[in-house]
Amino acid sequence: MKNKAFLLFIIFSTIAFSNENTTDNSKSIMNISATVIKPLTVSSNGDLNFGTLLPGASVPGFSSFSIEGEPNSRVDISFSGVDRVGNYSYYSDLKSLTTEDTLLLSFNCSPVGEGYLSTNPSITLDSTGKYILNVSANIQSLATQTPAKYSGQIKIRAIYE
Repeated sequence: MKNKAFLLFIIFSTIAFSNENTTDNSKSIMNISATVIKPLTVSSNGDLNFGTLLPGASVPGFSSFSIEGEPNSRVDISFSGVDRVGNYSYYSDLKSLTTEDTLLLSFNCSPVGEGYLSTNPSITLDSTGKYILNVSANIQSLATQTPAKYSGQIKIRAIYE
């Protein structure tokens, strides 16, 4: 019985091995590659501090964000917690720390030496992997604005396209 089982094993092994070596099979190779790139970093280059203002006043402020990553890469920019106004502007309500009132902040973004970017833009990092995004902001208080300290944030997100 053991001899018959061994003989059947040899026969089936030979058939399977010979089928593997026939020239009727087609073969293909898939090459695989991957490139690891630098992670994106975004940092604020300073807070927007508008100081003290009177009711009915309008005060400008300026700052910027630095974006760094893989050189010459396309990056999508978006902001959270703010609303868009038209094609180039954003606005957000700054909240009072002591009352229910808000104070309107509006801002635009632009690269160094160029005009305003459209809202939620796509940018290209330079050959060193850097990009400076200028923020030109304005606070507009109402003539009836409640005296209080107001605060808020601009939250930016950058992701590779």
